[in-house]
Amino acid sequence: MTNSQDKIHIMQERVRIIRPLAMDPNRSVADIAVAAALLGKSERTIRRWIQDFQTAPVADSLKPGHRASPGRKPKFPSETLDIISRVIKWRLRKKEKIPAKRPYRLVKWLCLRRNLRYPSLRYMQRKIGEVSEIAKARAKMISKEPRDLRLYPNHHEVAWPLDQIQIDHTRMDLIVDLTLFGMGKKRVWLTLAIDVASRMVFGYYIGLKAPSARSAGLAMLRGVLPKGPLIEAMGIDLEEFRALGILDPWPICNVPIWVGCDHGADFKSYAFRAGCLLLGAQVEFRKIVNYGGHIERLLGTFMQELHGLSGTTFSNTREVQGYDAVKNCVYTLEDVELWVVTTILIYHVTPHSKLGEMTPLQKFLDLQARRPVATRLVPDKVHVQSAFLPSVKRAVTKQGVRFQNRQYSNPQLAPLIGQHIQIKYNPGNLDIVHACLDGITPSFDLHLIGRAGKSRHMDAPIDNMPTLAVKEEAKRQKDIADGLAVQRDLLFDRIRSHRKNGAATPSLPPAQSVPNLPVSAGRPLPFEPREGR
Repeated sequence: MTNSQDKIHIMQERVRIIRPLAMDPNRSVADIAVAAALLGKSERTIRRWIQDFQTAPVADSLKPGHRASPGRKPKFPSETLDIISRVIKWRLRKKEKIPAKRPYRLVKWLCLRRNLRYPSLRYMQRKIGEVSEIAKARAKMISKEPRDLRLYPNHHEVAWPLDQIQIDHTRMDLIVDLTLFGMGKKRVWLTLAIDVASRMVFGYYIGLKAPSARSAGLAMLRGVLPKGPLIEAMGIDLEEFRALGILDPWPICNVPIWVGCDHGADFKSYAFRAGCLLLGAQVEFRKIVNYGGHIERLLGTFMQELHGLSGTTFSNTREVQGYDAVKNCVYTLEDVELWVVTTILIYHVTPHSKLGEMTPLQKFLDLQARRPVATRLVPDKVHVQSAFLPSVKRAVTKQGVRFQNRQYSNPQLAPLIGQHIQIKYNPGNLDIVHACLDGITPSFDLHLIGRAGKSRHMDAPIDNMPTLAVKEEAKRQKDIADGLAVQRDLLFDRIRSHRKNGAATPSLPPAQSVPNLPVSAGRPLPFEPREGR
């Protein structure tokens, strides 16, 4: 097959020989014969090329496979072309994705029935490829404004940082050890938000359950507040960045103007939209799929990085090739969160091709320095928590407030004993919850009693989802309980019968006489007769 470079050389050689002949009205038959010999073509072809070049005196007229003459006869008769046209229209009306072989076989069958010359599969593929996107959309009878009928830019540009962010979720391609939460080993969900102008990561959240308004709101909570305390809580030393000339590796924080998201139920929920509106951010549902490409690409980049960790599930079954992700799972939820934060910091100082090889951190600082108006002040942490933290109503007792089998207290609760108050909580850290006396804004903190620093992730349904080992142990102990109940009932039945007859108090018969009595790891049951112990 002739490649593009070869076609250019062929076209240049033809122009060099054909141009003088086309411009010479007194050319002779001998001149045409010489040109035919030089180009390896017939004299008839040379005359046709001269006519084509005179019709359109440009080099493309002599390009291989090109004909400028409008009088060229079609390759197939009109009946065959009509059959091809009708079959292609039939294919376009189908909602399913029909391969080119099927219309080719249909055209061949129809042509043979009429004794017509039929086209090749390659010809049919070329004809199908020539159909425009507009014709495809109209043939499928798409609604009034189909995506294929509209022009849209290839890039969605935003002028300044925090003018618009995009947020979305994905299930991480990694098996995580969640036995601490009674959930075994499974995949977790990652929620990411990106600033479109600078490509910096705005916020994140790692959830153990499917995406919801709560996970989206907590990702927004991380994004609005400063990230310094979060980085230090991960054990990352900011002094190391300062020594490298980076004062703050994650400086973005504040309320965005627009929050771009898809049409998921979590983003459409009242809780998420009301939380954004409370802080002054407007939720915008994207109408065009391409406008969500920034966050989709970022999630893809993060998942690609995950494929190098032990316990990865990869992105498709072809890449697995017998790799046991569950067996190779070694990372806990804390490890995964540390990996996410460090990966975000690495991403911020990595050159980005769409930013002119600037890093997202450089782009953010550059745009902030050139911004014509001052940025809005970062809202108070209390107001951010009131906007995005989930809440529940709990009763105040003398012991404090009970939530998720944990006890919380504060001396300020004393006047509220006997009342119900609204509390807000962060599912990722249950050491502290916030009492809201007005039902919305946190008034003071309630501290965990007895287990501070050992709280578990709220997303883990500990009481409802025991592990297989817990279930088996519970079943074993239930069998023991059933056996003990049988022995107790038999014992008291014998006591009752002997008391009625005035006999002495009997002992329980040997355990072997009790049907289906469970064996308890070689130890005697508590109700067995002393002689058998």
